[in-house]
Amino acid sequence: MLPPGRRLTFAFDVYYRRESSGLPMRFDFTVDATGPAGPVETLTYRVDLEVLQGVLIGESPTKPLEEALGGISRSVDGLAKATARANSGSCQRSDEGSDGNSM
Repeated sequence: MLPPGRRLTFAFDVYYRRESSGLPMRFDFTVDATGPAGPVETLTYRVDLEVLQGVLIGESPTKPLEEALGGISRSVDGLAKATARANSGSCQRSDEGSDGNSM
């Protein structure tokens, strides 16, 4: 039941998955309703999902790029930590020598 002038919209499916599933791409829906003035004429709607062919709803075209950048980020973080660990001893020795008490 919907108030007058309202509608419900749902993303049905992603085109390439729907097309490869072998399921039909066209459907007929019949609507029987009763309005405030009594029964409404029965209406039949045809839905053609072929129109979804060029739509990117539900898809993320940049997902492979995001995953690759995430991998690069993790690699750089790992290198930064390894470099910090490797240099931590030399930084301490350098700090000890700069206080004027050595040699």
